[in-house]
Amino acid sequence: MNLLILTGLLAGIAGCACLYLASPNQRWRVTALPVMPARVAGVALIVLAWLGLAGAMQRLTASFVLITLLMLVLAVLPYVGALRGMGRER
Repeated sequence: MNLLILTGLLAGIAGCACLYLASPNQRWRVTALPVMPARVAGVALIVLAWLGLAGAMQRLTASFVLITLLMLVLAVLPYVGALRGMGRER
């Protein structure tokens, strides 16, 4: 796998995690991250992810891959948080 693609995918996942952890309804931490710094970091990581993907493939393909990754990760993160919360209660 191309290093730019791997970097783009990891930066996209990290950006989604920053956006999720800034939410007041997140279930990973006791308190949410500070809103503005986490959102800025999340958006910066997503832009970095697109730049990495665009360096390895065509821009339209990179956009499609990034949007698909964002949809997947932002849909899965709340479920992972709920599973972690269930583990803490036991």
